Amino acid sequence: MSGLGERPELRWVKLTQLYIPSEYQRSVKSDASAKNINYTKANFNWADCGALIVCPLADAQPPQFAVIDGQHRFRAAAAHGGVTELPCVVVGGREARDQARHFVAINSRRVKLHPLQAFHAAAVAGDPDAVALRAILDKCQVTMASQALNIRETHPRVTLAVGTLLKMIQEFSEKQICWVLTVIPAAYDDTPGMLRANLIRVLGQFIKANPNPDRDRIVEALRNIDLDDLEKDARTFRAIEGGTMAAAMLKVVERKYHAARKPS
Repeated sequence: MSGLGERPELRWVKLTQLYIPSEYQRSVKSDASAKNINYTKANFNWADCGALIVCPLADAQPPQFAVIDGQHRFRAAAAHGGVTELPCVVVGGREARDQARHFVAINSRRVKLHPLQAFHAAAVAGDPDAVALRAILDKCQVTMASQALNIRETHPRVTLAVGTLLKMIQEFSEKQICWVLTVIPAAYDDTPGMLRANLIRVLGQFIKANPNPDRDRIVEALRNIDLDDLEKDARTFRAIEGGTMAAAMLKVVERKYHAARKPS
C-alpha cells in the first residue's frame, strides 16, 4: 500500500552496536530519568522491555544503530550486566534530521498514562503502596476513580486524590487514613465531590496533631465549612499569622472544631 514507507525489520541488535544520538536525544541526567533507568535495570525482563526503534548509521562498519525510541531501556540494559542484545525495530537508514523528525513524531504523539490509570494498573501488578491503598479504600467503602472527572460531579464516595493518598501511605497509619476517608462522607452525606485532595490532606494533618478527636464534633465542624470558602479563609488566616497555605487551612479546621464543642 502506498504511503506506508519502507517496511521495518525486526531483529536482535547487540548493545555494542547501539548508540544514543546526542543531536536530538534528551538528557538522562535528571532525577526522574535516573530513577526510571535504575528501576528498569533492577526489574529488567523481556516482557516489559519491548522493542526499541532504531535506524542504521549509513556506511558504518561494523553496523551501528541510532536509538530513536527506547533510550532509558537501552541504558538500563547496558548497566544490567546480564543483557548483551535487545530486540529492535530497524527503520530505514536516515540522516540525523530525519531521525530527529521521527523522534519528535513518536514522543509528541504518545499519550501519557494518567495517575489514576497508573494506580489501578499498579494495584493489579502488586505494587505494595497501591495494594495497601486499595485495601484501605475498600475498607472505607471509597472508590478511586478510574479516569479524570469533574470533582464536583463525582459520587460522594469516589475520590480522585490518588497522589495525595499514595503519599499518605508513607506518612500516616492505616487507622488515620481510614478516619479521614470515613469522616468526610459522614459530614457531607450525599454531597458529591467532597473527597477532595486538599481536604483529605488537611484532615490527615488534623488527626496527626489531634490523635483522639471527638468524631461527632469534627463532623459538625466540617458541616460548617464550605470547601469553596476554605482556601479564602485560610489566606486570611495566613495573612495574619504567616506560615504555609496548608498550615493555615489546618488552623481554620481546628478553629471550627473547637467552636463546635459544647459548653461543659
